Amino acid sequence: MALPFLSAEILVYIYREFEARDCYNFLFICKFLTIKLEKDENFWLYLIHLHGKGPSTLIRHNLDIMELRQLNSQNKDPDASLKYIKDYFKKRSWLFKYLNNNKQHGGSSGERFKKYFKEENIILGSICSCPFESNVVIGGYDQKSSSPVLKMLNYKGETIADLLSPKIREKKNISGDVRSISCKNNIIAFNTSYSNDVGIFGIGKDRKVRENFIKVGNQRTNLQVRLNNNGDELAVCSLDGGCSLYDIEKKERLSGFSEPQMPINGFNFSFDDNLFFIAGTSKQNGRQSYKNTGYVKMWDIRQGNGQGNNSVVKCWKEYAECCSISQSEDANFLAYVMNTGITRVIDLRTDQLFSTFAPAYSRIHNFEEQNKVVNEDVCWSPGGHRMLASTSRGNIYFWNTHNGEIILDLEIKKHHESHQIDISDDGSTLYSSLGYIYSVNDVTDIAIYAYLNGLEAEQ
Repeated sequence: MALPFLSAEILVYIYREFEARDCYNFLFICKFLTIKLEKDENFWLYLIHLHGKGPSTLIRHNLDIMELRQLNSQNKDPDASLKYIKDYFKKRSWLFKYLNNNKQHGGSSGERFKKYFKEENIILGSICSCPFESNVVIGGYDQKSSSPVLKMLNYKGETIADLLSPKIREKKNISGDVRSISCKNNIIAFNTSYSNDVGIFGIGKDRKVRENFIKVGNQRTNLQVRLNNNGDELAVCSLDGGCSLYDIEKKERLSGFSEPQMPINGFNFSFDDNLFFIAGTSKQNGRQSYKNTGYVKMWDIRQGNGQGNNSVVKCWKEYAECCSISQSEDANFLAYVMNTGITRVIDLRTDQLFSTFAPAYSRIHNFEEQNKVVNEDVCWSPGGHRMLASTSRGNIYFWNTHNGEIILDLEIKKHHESHQIDISDDGSTLYSSLGYIYSVNDVTDIAIYAYLNGLEAEQ
C-alpha cells in the first residue's frame, strides 16, 4: 500500500531530525511507512549519506519484526500514522530536556525523567498504555465525587480526555472503581467493581467516545478484561476461576471454562491470538498445603482445533501464587511473576525454564505482612526478549534475561495490593499504577539495538 501524501520532501524532513542512534526506532512507527520506504532506493541512499551504513542496516533488520507487530494492521489511518511520527519525536525531545547531557542520556538512572501524575482525591487501580500513541489510560475511583474514573493522559501526566463522563455514568448506572483496563486499535475495554457489564469504548480522532457494553452473565469476583491483539475479541476472567471469550461486534460468548479451585490472577493473548496464557492460584494442590500454590496454563483457543474450543496445551506448577503473565515480542518466551516477586521466563520453543529472577524483597520473609496479598506485574520491554520489567513490593526492576543482571531499579517506596505497569510501544516510557511515569528509553534502546544486531543469545 502506497502513501502518496508522504512526499520525498516530507520524509527527508522527518529523518533529518533523526540522530544516528534513533534510526532503529523506526521499528515503532507504522507498517504503511515501512512498505513505502522498503522499495524507495532514494530514501536508503539519503539515509546512508546522512548517517552512514550502520543505521540503515539497523532499519533493514527492523522490517521482519515490523511486519509481525503490525500483522493485523492496527493503524489503518495514514493521517494518524503521520501524527504518531510527529508525536513520537516531540515526546522524546520533551523527555530529553530533563537530562543533564543530551548526548549521554543513556547513562545515569538518576538523571531520568520521573513524573508523579496521581490526581488529588483519586485512587488509581489500573493502567494501560495506548498502542501507537504517546498516551496512557488510567482507571480508579474519585473519593470526592464517589464515582469511577477513566481518563486518558499524555506522557506529561496531563489529562487530555475524560472517557467516563457524568452523562455516561448516569446513563449506564456505572459505579464502583475501575479495576481493569485493556487498549487495542483505538478500543478501550474496562470493568468496574460491583458490575458485570464490561464497557467497550471506541475512541475517535476527536476523543469522542462511542460507548458499548457487554453483559458477562452471573456475578463474578474481581473481573479482569483483556482485548486480543486484533481488537475483535474480549477475554473476561475472574477470581472465581471463570473465563469467557466474547465476540465484541456480535456480543456473543465464543467459549469459556470454569475452575473454581483455580482463581485467575492474570492472563494474556499470544501475538497471533491463537493461544491464551493464564496465571493463577491453585487451592486444590493435592497435599493439604498450609498455603496456596500457583500455576501457569497455555490454552489453544482457535475455533475448530480438533480438541475442543479451549484445550490446555501446557501447564506449569509453582510453589507460590502466580500474578501476571506476558509473552515476548519474538513470541518465543513467556514471563510470569509470583506474589513473592520472583519472576520466571519459559522458552516456548522447548517448554523449559529459561531464567529466574529473584529481587531482594523476595528473599525476605516478613511475618507481619505474610497475609497481605500482593498482585505483582510483569511486561517485556520492546526489542526481542532481552529486557524484562517486573514489580516487587513497590519496586520496579528491569532484568537482562540472558545474564540475570538488574539493569534498572526504580524504587517507589509505595505499597499497594495490586501494582500494574506498562511500557509504551516506542519503549520510551514506563507507566505505573502507583502514579508514576518514568523515561526508560535508555533501557529499551539497549534491548532493541541488541536484537537488531543479532546479539540475542539463542539457547
